[in-house]
Amino acid sequence: MPDTISMSTGISPEFRINNLCYRIATPADDAKLRSILRQSPMTSWVTLSTEHEPSYFASSDLFGQRKTIISHNSDCAGATVGMCSYTELSAHINGSRSAACYLGELRVLPEFRHKPAVVKNGFRSVEKFAGTLTDKAHWFTSIASENDVARRFLEANLKGMPIYCPVGELVTMALSTRAARQSVEMSPAVEEDVPALVAFYNRQARQYQYSPVLSENWLLNLNRGSGLQLKDFYLLKMQGSIRACFAIWDQRQFKQAVVRGYRFPLNIMRLPYNLFSRLTGRVGLPGIGDCINYVFIAFLAVSKGMQSEYCRIIATALKLARLARAEMAMLGLSTNNPNLNLLDSFHKQTYRSQVESVSWPDQFSTRGLPSLFSEQAVIQPEIALL
Repeated sequence: MPDTISMSTGISPEFRINNLCYRIATPADDAKLRSILRQSPMTSWVTLSTEHEPSYFASSDLFGQRKTIISHNSDCAGATVGMCSYTELSAHINGSRSAACYLGELRVLPEFRHKPAVVKNGFRSVEKFAGTLTDKAHWFTSIASENDVARRFLEANLKGMPIYCPVGELVTMALSTRAARQSVEMSPAVEEDVPALVAFYNRQARQYQYSPVLSENWLLNLNRGSGLQLKDFYLLKMQGSIRACFAIWDQRQFKQAVVRGYRFPLNIMRLPYNLFSRLTGRVGLPGIGDCINYVFIAFLAVSKGMQSEYCRIIATALKLARLARAEMAMLGLSTNNPNLNLLDSFHKQTYRSQVESVSWPDQFSTRGLPSLFSEQAVIQPEIALL
């Protein structure tokens, strides 16, 4: 049966192939999308489901423009099969502002995971819907480093599939907010700071591949519903110049990480470990079904002259996260980031993910795929946007 793309009546574009229908999701699909995410946790030493309660679409377009594709059977039953999303944003590529797309939330429900064609045709639907964006933008994604099954399948460069190329590893740290440390004085940003804040952040961030490009317009139009306002950006100033910045981004009202299980021995040692963690200020392990109580340390930038203050700047962020009643603060750094080792003394849990560039079949052949980055490149997208 040939594939077709059409406009469904007054709803959204559709791509149909082999008794499957892929279409751009609408608010009418909200409950189905949230159900897919609940049923498709990501497995590592801790099994987590990323959820969007009470509304999936409450987190749309936080930074850039997100489109979500939902898949279901074309027959009368119309059983839901899976989903994925892609977000168009401006990011730094090799030091310059570039168009980028983050391919995320690739989920297939358990009863359909034995059918590789579901994923292959899902990628075809992304190409159909994204159109010229597949050519003009740098696409990337992230996969849990321990998810060997997904990585083997996606990195196999099968015919008709996009080309996944590992470009770097990202370490997500859940830093405990319990232990008080020496910090530095930082002030909330105000409207007059915006031009200097944007210039400073982008100047520092451009050394990191896939880091977001801040704009004055985005900062000035932040609203309370996004969990982030201008006053949530904190600045370290010296002699009138910004030397460091970060934001405390609270996404708990619309996006949650829910614990679905632990590997041995944590599955039987969680309670005694939590007693130990309370006594020592370490990160505790939430119960099965509980949400992790965290905020993000986002848009972190520190000038070279302030590296000696790096740990104190992070300590300041942890104190502010504690004031926001968060037990943990999430920070993502590349394994090639020299600042990563500076945080060894902080109490934390870590989660590693592989960042991969994604190239569509029409862009390159599987042979001779050019390397986008050097081995020394610092691959560091903003985890609060993933």
